[in-house]
Amino acid sequence: MAFYLNGIPGYREALTRARNGEFKTREDNWLALPQMIAGAKVRIMTVRDYVALLRLQSPFLVHTVPSFEELGTFLWLLSPQIERWHNHEGWRKPWLVGCRWNLFSIEHWQIRLDAKRLRRRLKMTKLEKTAKAWNQANPGKTYELPDDCPLATAIEETFAYVDKVFFDRPSTLAQAGNSSGLLYLTSWFDVIQSQYHLPDEAVWKMPLPVLFGRMKAIQQRLNPGEPDFNRRQDDLARQLQAAMQSGQYTEQDAKAGKRFDFKDN
Repeated sequence: MAFYLNGIPGYREALTRARNGEFKTREDNWLALPQMIAGAKVRIMTVRDYVALLRLQSPFLVHTVPSFEELGTFLWLLSPQIERWHNHEGWRKPWLVGCRWNLFSIEHWQIRLDAKRLRRRLKMTKLEKTAKAWNQANPGKTYELPDDCPLATAIEETFAYVDKVFFDRPSTLAQAGNSSGLLYLTSWFDVIQSQYHLPDEAVWKMPLPVLFGRMKAIQQRLNPGEPDFNRRQDDLARQLQAAMQSGQYTEQDAKAGKRFDFKDN
């Protein structure tokens, strides 16, 4: 089967692009550079961020359809600004002592300001008017978000960001624990701290891709004979298999030199 795949025109090129994309994804994640979603900067998700979003049942983690408010919450929790409130930096200055604006009210003012800016960037007022008019003209039907509207684009960008962050996620991440009922956080902390002897705070602040990458490296070091799966390479094979099963691409096409349109980016 491996020889057959290699003989399909375009497969080797697609595999090379997939490998290069895999390396670039890991490099970007380890650099922990801010990403842009809907014109807003977001940090690389940390262990603490993940736990907070999971407790909120963020649709971007549980794969449900998000609302504008849920998108805004996601972007705020991952914004660089929120670190000013959680790490005793930036605006937490001595001159605020005795100020009639306490820290709690200032943070909420910042949240409302960011929400207003996000509404403007995503043209929410226009979208809401369009949806209201459509619902009035089509009673009993559900308005579907246009694929090219700013909100739909922002939601797509956010899901793409999450996929990138979880590129090296452990296969058991979706479970609440393992067979012994051990909390997944305990497993993460135990694996990292037993190897690197880091304090709890360092693990809490560790970007998820770095955590997953280190866990993957530890696993390969302790079990060198274990196969190293390539998600992007496996995806290319699944695309081809699905096309052949549906009849969109055949063995005769491959023998005739017809290229298959691999979606590897």
